[in-house]
Amino acid sequence: MDSNSFEPLKMAVVGIIVVFVVGMAFFLFRQASSNLSTVTGKVTQMTAEMAEADVSMYDGTTVTGSEVINAINRYKSEEMGVIVTTKNNVVAYYNRKIEGGSLKGSSGCSSLRTAQIKSENNYINPTGKFEGTIRKNSNDAIIGISFQQK
Repeated sequence: MDSNSFEPLKMAVVGIIVVFVVGMAFFLFRQASSNLSTVTGKVTQMTAEMAEADVSMYDGTTVTGSEVINAINRYKSEEMGVIVTTKNNVVAYYNRKIEGGSLKGSSGCSSLRTAQIKSENNYINPTGKFEGTIRKNSNDAIIGISFQQK
């Protein structure tokens, strides 16, 4: 047989190999795309958890009054309210008011300066013990921290 008779056979084999390689490329691309989507979702979830980790550390934790004051300072520039209830049954809002399950403006909030003056009603005793609770809205987003003096 001459070499011309193998030409169509060679072309068919090359065509099958090309189709196979292209098919594998599409299959691998789809798999990678699916895996990338899954990984992206997990990274987004981990990022959200890490962003809330510094706030959620207060949930169910007993802290000192000085830590409460530090928390008020730390979150004053964020969309986060802090509620402090002292043993005198004085409820003071700092940074933003929380009413129901939503944040309100800063009007009516107590001053952190007066919270450090012993003669003031909203005085936060630096050595006092406070139990922290996270406050969330209806979307399960953290909107504030509540501290109750023990």
